[in-house]
Amino acid sequence: ANRSQVLRSVDHTSAHCTVSYYLPSEPHRKNSVDIITPTQLTPVNVLADVEVQLIDHLGLVAAAIDSLGLVQRIDKRLPMKEDSDIKMTHGQRFAAMIINGLGYTNAPLYMTSRFYQDKDIERLIGPGVEAEHLNDSALGRTLDAIFDYGTTLLFAEIAFEIAAERGLIGNSAHIDTTTLLLRGEFMAAIKLAEKMKSLPDELTEQVNKSPTPALGRSKAHRDDLKQVMMSLTVSGPASMPLWFESLPGNSSDKTSFHDSIAAFEAFRSRIDFTDELLWVADSALYCKEKLKVAPFKWLTRIPHTKGNAKMLVCLADSEIDWSELGNGYKGAIYDPLETGERWALYYSEQAYNKEIITLERRIRNAMENQSKGLRKLCRVPFDCEQDALKAADKWQQKLIYHKAEFTVETIERYSKRGKPPKGVKPDIIEYKLKGVLSDDDNKQQLASNQLGRFILSTNDVDNVKWTLEVLLSTYIEQQGVERGFRFIKSGEFHLDNIYLKLPSRIDALMMVMAFSLMVYNTTEYQMRESMAEQEVTLPNQKGKETTQPTLRWVFQMMQGVHTLKLAGVPDYVAGRNELRNKIIRLFGATACTIYGISN
Repeated sequence: ANRSQVLRSVDHTSAHCTVSYYLPSEPHRKNSVDIITPTQLTPVNVLADVEVQLIDHLGLVAAAIDSLGLVQRIDKRLPMKEDSDIKMTHGQRFAAMIINGLGYTNAPLYMTSRFYQDKDIERLIGPGVEAEHLNDSALGRTLDAIFDYGTTLLFAEIAFEIAAERGLIGNSAHIDTTTLLLRGEFMAAIKLAEKMKSLPDELTEQVNKSPTPALGRSKAHRDDLKQVMMSLTVSGPASMPLWFESLPGNSSDKTSFHDSIAAFEAFRSRIDFTDELLWVADSALYCKEKLKVAPFKWLTRIPHTKGNAKMLVCLADSEIDWSELGNGYKGAIYDPLETGERWALYYSEQAYNKEIITLERRIRNAMENQSKGLRKLCRVPFDCEQDALKAADKWQQKLIYHKAEFTVETIERYSKRGKPPKGVKPDIIEYKLKGVLSDDDNKQQLASNQLGRFILSTNDVDNVKWTLEVLLSTYIEQQGVERGFRFIKSGEFHLDNIYLKLPSRIDALMMVMAFSLMVYNTTEYQMRESMAEQEVTLPNQKGKETTQPTLRWVFQMMQGVHTLKLAGVPDYVAGRNELRNKIIRLFGATACTIYGISN
């Protein structure tokens, strides 16, 4: 056996399997094979002496952090005080939070110390590091240091360094926002100070600079909880996050998009990054007044509720000169319908198939609701026929998918109860409506024409590369930032709910979330590039070989790797196999060292 391994002998003399562990009394000679007799072995009390610590996929995350140089980059900007009792640097604590965030163990970042209690933290973070060093106070001081430096500035400086070194900045920048819910007494310190009608100077400064938790339009459909918003900009083949901002919970994308782009462009000029980026965003970016004077190139989706856009999406198929684009898409370029813009109308078969189901359900529900409304209207008495017809027209204007035909019925009745005397005419004349509700083919056809269609617009009208295919593929890359938000808000990542008390620390923790996404995206991209270079494949969830596995699935395949620690014997990493060793080597020398295999 290898000298770093624990020798095992199994006694099969009974129905139960007994395992005994032994240590060689004398050390082995390197690169030699020894025959050891039982008299040279010393029994070990396994239960008392062996400690098992988990590594699983966390060694891959630690190797990725080391590859990106995050610890060194953080320590360069956030040095520890010289007179402080340093057990861990800010960079190491920062790395520990990212490893926790990518741990997929349902252990939120505010429970980092507990997360590391059964992990081989020295192997992941560094020698001499213990889980107790990652207490609330230590992590809080690091979050405070991040906030004092400036969360957006710190993120942008490091992100641009890494992206430039690795060539991960593309020709376009994709911006979007998401909401993060706040739970618990996250504002307890501020509420208490406000009751006392006094805020400490340092707390006042933090409140003024921090994102304001507030009720707003919740994308998580929890209007009862306060929230903050995260703005993220990604670029390049890895959907590399380049820009992060935390925003008040009631922010509007129509305003924040333009403000964030202006801040990004100011930072870009400051670091002498001269390459101009095309800004891509959803329809919230499309504000005519702001875009007409925008000093940047943009591509966005046009809301098709008004004006030329509404006219365009409602056209019949026969009126549109479609070009087939493949994968269920077709499109048509239109001469500028707005000054300084180029528009392209697209149709997605996949989107149509989803939207037609929704439309048919809406039509059925509308028929049911409007039938009830019609019966109610027909019970209303009117004083004259004109009033009845006017009410019918007014009601019919509200119909979206249907039409109604009305007639007026004259009703004569007596004001007194009982049988009227002979020769007495009715003294009350009323008018009531009779109506028949039916489908309006024209309205339903116009609604059907819009299904699966969307309009893209850009102000880069002189760029000859903007074919239908290029415009579409560039806009579809917007999914990169949307995937990032799904990743951050997934139940496994466990970062959607924030439990910190101070807004300043919430701000800093959100930046850690953004860095976790950066590590994930860049690592997945680099892993796939390494697989392509080495012509390596890995099994997917169905057992078939693939060259494009998700990093999440690769992490899952590494579950079960752990370290055996035994006094007097070098640590042994157990749970490896041929597949896991292949995965480890894809992540480089640092990963091989962590898992104890040759590169």
